[in-house]
Amino acid sequence: MTVGNSNLLSLVRNLSSFSPELREEAAETICDWVRSFNQHEVGVVASLLSVAAAVESVPNCRESELNALGELTQTGFVEAEFLAPLWDIDRKELCRSAGDHFDHLAGEYLIPDLAPPPGQ
Repeated sequence: MTVGNSNLLSLVRNLSSFSPELREEAAETICDWVRSFNQHEVGVVASLLSVAAAVESVPNCRESELNALGELTQTGFVEAEFLAPLWDIDRKELCRSAGDHFDHLAGEYLIPDLAPPPGQ
């Protein structure tokens, strides 16, 4: 199964929107479609979600983005390097539920080889 190029492009646009509502809606759509993504689509979406979560300034959007990343891990297509931008997140700044999502992802994917060098 696949979501297709048009739907993938729409998700990318909404995940990178200035509107927090569109970003959160896109993350929720990803959760709804998680079983429909092929390997390529997971790579694109997971990479973009990681960057989005790393720079997100709206707490509920960040939580939705981290949750969507967690859902994508069910596909078996998520690679650790897709999630490398998450190293930029200060865990102490996350609310409890976002922290839980982050901890799951960190425990499964953020291997030391991808960690930034000390002092960065």
